[in-house]
Amino acid sequence: MRKSTNNRKGESVVKKDDGSRSSKKSSQEEIKDLTGLLQRLQAEFNNYKRRVDEEKKTYSVLAKKNFVEKLIPIIDHFELALRHECMDKNYEMGMKMIHGLLIDMLVSEHISILDPLDQKFDPNTHEVISTSYVSDKEEDVVLDVQQKGYLLGGKVIRSARVVINKKAEEIGKVIEKENDDGMDSTSDENSLNETGDEKNDESDSYKDEEIEVKKNDYVEEKSGESVENKSNDKK
Repeated sequence: MRKSTNNRKGESVVKKDDGSRSSKKSSQEEIKDLTGLLQRLQAEFNNYKRRVDEEKKTYSVLAKKNFVEKLIPIIDHFELALRHECMDKNYEMGMKMIHGLLIDMLVSEHISILDPLDQKFDPNTHEVISTSYVSDKEEDVVLDVQQKGYLLGGKVIRSARVVINKKAEEIGKVIEKENDDGMDSTSDENSLNETGDEKNDESDSYKDEEIEVKKNDYVEEKSGESVENKSNDKK
């Protein structure tokens, strides 16, 4: 009896061990699944947060760009006015103060101002509106800044509009090329006009021949009528 009891007890102990092992295995798998889910949610949230931050920066840059583009013409008018001497010094001083406040505001918003006077021409940030020649200056050096340029985050909002130094020979070549282009266009127009005149002459000659033929027909018709009338009179 004890043996059987012991066997039964042993069996019961074995059954209890199998149940504990299966429960431990299921709990570990559940923890693993929950951990993976948490990691995925954390990664998705980090990506969302990074995307929102990038969008905020983009919107901020676009807002600044639009604001500066609207402000630039006002600053241009101030600088154009300050180029001329003013009789009222107090008025001139007030203009300079307002202009300085506008420039300080741009600088505080991290807007870079391009004023490339006496600098080498840079096609990435400069726009040539005219050329001149000064013998004691290097070639392609900016001689005058008609309008300043502006940068935002290293990107050009507006290029600086400048006058650069070019040798007289090169300027002459450019002018000569422009004149040649103009002469070519003029010669093309003349050839077209000559062709048109020739066509008009041909059409005029055709008209003259047609008129002459009609005259001859009319004369023949009249002469025939006169002969017929004479024969009738004789009868």
